[in-house]
Amino acid sequence: MSNLYFSSIIIRRDIRQIVNVPLRDYFGNQIDGSFKGSNLNKNITFNTKINSVSNQASPIKRIEYTLLRDQFIRKQFYSSNPYNRDEFVSTQIIKNVSDFELSFLYEKKWYSDWPLDKKTQNKIPLLIKLEFKQDKKSYIWIIEPNITYEF
Repeated sequence: MSNLYFSSIIIRRDIRQIVNVPLRDYFGNQIDGSFKGSNLNKNITFNTKINSVSNQASPIKRIEYTLLRDQFIRKQFYSSNPYNRDEFVSTQIIKNVSDFELSFLYEKKWYSDWPLDKKTQNKIPLLIKLEFKQDKKSYIWIIEPNITYEF
């Protein structure tokens, strides 16, 4: 239980500190959206503010959460627009995960992918829902990013 508690703190912190700026691919090209989420691929990608020991590095970092086999993994890249997809720090957030589902709330309806269209590319979902089972126990986490502005 304590592992799940600390995992929820990390995920909520990252999501609540989202910086709504355009994402870029590994070649520097702008991606359609400032927040990407896919239930089919079981991942979310966004930029967030992370306090750093050094003032010489930007506090804005790309974060990706993804399900790999039965583990929910957090990848923290060294910058907000990384050019090398293999340079990140990986942390196992939740292990023994099954029946994992992601949903994104917009205008009182849940969706399985984000962004939905051109209109939502500059927005962050109102709520993000993670549903999963761990060791046959069901969990639902609903996180409010609390980001109302658009870039």
